[in-house]
Amino acid sequence: MAVPDPRPEITVDLRIAPEAEAVRVVRSHLRSLLEAYGFSEPSRESVLLGFDEVLVNACEHAGSRARGETVELAVALFVDRLEIEVRDRGDFAARAAAANAALPGEDAESGRGLFLIQQTMDAVEWRSREGGGTCVRLVKRR
Repeated sequence: MAVPDPRPEITVDLRIAPEAEAVRVVRSHLRSLLEAYGFSEPSRESVLLGFDEVLVNACEHAGSRARGETVELAVALFVDRLEIEVRDRGDFAARAAAANAALPGEDAESGRGLFLIQQTMDAVEWRSREGGGTCVRLVKRR
């Protein structure tokens, strides 16, 4: 059995302003990339839902917008998987502790995002960044 090439077919690195329009543009481009590289519609929608949750968390909950900091994105498309990293300067400890959260109750006003991220991806890794902040790595297999 042949081993897949460990190098990505395509990589994209971006820094975006933590604004709604930038999120929409990135989402649209990611959708096009996934479609062009043969991801099924259910897989595309799953990736986009999880990605949106992470990106909005980086823009809003990590305080990137309030501090005027950019959010960094790295997308790597391999033969067998998609990997996305979203990096911000928000507090790692608080979000890492919530990374394994269960679905909140019906009356909860927040907390569904972390659950959705885990449910839509094949792997999710939360880690602190050198110099402070959070890096979330998402993996979706083809």
